[in-house]
Amino acid sequence: MYVRRLGLAAVIVMWTLLAQAEAPSPPLSGQAELVLPGAVPVVPVPPVPSAAPVTSAAPVTSAAVTSASIATLPGEAATSTAAALLSATDVTPPALVLLPIPTPPPTPARPTRFEAPAHDLAGAAARTIAGRVARFRSYRAEVPGASWRLDEAALFRIRADARCKRALREARVPAHVVEREFLTPVPSPVALEGPVAGVTFYSLHTDRQVEMACELAVRLPALAAILKRHGVRAVDVLSSYREAPRTSFHTFGLALDLAAFHTRRGLLVVAEHFEPTPDKLTCAAQPSTEQGKVLLAIACDLAASGLVSSVLTPNYNAGHRDHFHLDIRPDDPRVFLR
Repeated sequence: MYVRRLGLAAVIVMWTLLAQAEAPSPPLSGQAELVLPGAVPVVPVPPVPSAAPVTSAAPVTSAAVTSASIATLPGEAATSTAAALLSATDVTPPALVLLPIPTPPPTPARPTRFEAPAHDLAGAAARTIAGRVARFRSYRAEVPGASWRLDEAALFRIRADARCKRALREARVPAHVVEREFLTPVPSPVALEGPVAGVTFYSLHTDRQVEMACELAVRLPALAAILKRHGVRAVDVLSSYREAPRTSFHTFGLALDLAAFHTRRGLLVVAEHFEPTPDKLTCAAQPSTEQGKVLLAIACDLAASGLVSSVLTPNYNAGHRDHFHLDIRPDDPRVFLR
């Protein structure tokens, strides 16, 4: 009775599988099709040879997983076998040496003294920013191949609203005050109106201006001077102020994403011309193209300037594959590059 029930169950399972098949598979060479009355023809799939067990005496390396070792397997079987071997042994391509995650400088304590008074609009924003940043996860501390340094030139405090706007006028930055209400704390928000020290910052979004905090806008002439040394006349801004994600310095108006650079010799597009080097420190790389060399020089010069706290290139992660991210961080002398 048990055998009869098992046989009936096997038939039910087989008919269920046949009914769910989306399309018939072509027969393998030298094998006959298995066809049941009224059923869609199905080909039995040969078993995939299992990988030899991995032992400490004979570890599997990338050299052991080659096209020759799986070429004798049928198409999908070869693919799945190679994937299983690579996954099971955590193989690293021999040409790629992953860099270690460096130990970052100590995180500064949450500030207790502020330059702008609490009743000032910028002072209120500065205090809210300090509270939020203290709870941020330090993603920069988790990145292999990053470069850190302490630079007193990068240390600043958010100024009172009137004082920063006066500095903005003295720096001759063409900008106007943004009066609309922001959903996140932005100290003294402004929007650009024209070229800054000979460099135009174009927004890639037709529905928004290049908006930022006054503290970042004041630094634009010095940033523009670095860009002009590399022949840059204009920059395509992918993002400046935005409301999300919450853990981004964009939400404070203290960050810029630069996607492309217009030069006398042509357009430099980060997504196309920057050459990622996961196996090398960013500024130790040697790009193979002239465009790649110029983009790398721009990134490294910006990081060395002390004008910004972070320079993230496509080396940082996939989310930065198409732009350079720059940000400034109040009360923090650390400078990060990757």
